[in-house]
Amino acid sequence: MCARFANDEMAAVQFMHGRGLMHDRRICPRCGRYMVLRSREDRDDVRWRCGRKECRKELSAKTGTWFQGCEQPIRTMLLFIRAWVEKWTTLAFCRGSFDMNDMTAVRLNAAMKRVVEEWLLKKSGACWWPRPYG
Repeated sequence: MCARFANDEMAAVQFMHGRGLMHDRRICPRCGRYMVLRSREDRDDVRWRCGRKECRKELSAKTGTWFQGCEQPIRTMLLFIRAWVEKWTTLAFCRGSFDMNDMTAVRLNAAMKRVVEEWLLKKSGACWWPRPYG
């Protein structure tokens, strides 16, 4: 997985779409038309763009997701999620592997915990608490 997405932002975004982590379609907030997902070579990012010639409104692919406000590219976030699952996201690992500062690594670790908690609650349909040991 890592090699496939390490340098391809669009592939990482499409992978996230397939898992429900990102929008699979967007409506232009300005004119109401469907937007198209486009790769922006000049910015090394993927953006939603309105197909209406007179509008051309653009939104980040991260807008409206838990990635919103995160400076790292989606491909880095995908690799971070993989590392988090393996419990590799120590500050030293994030600095070395993702060129992240400590505050960003702490914030993303906390965000991952919240996302998983929300997913578990939604999946179970009930309040879920771990049982105490013993």
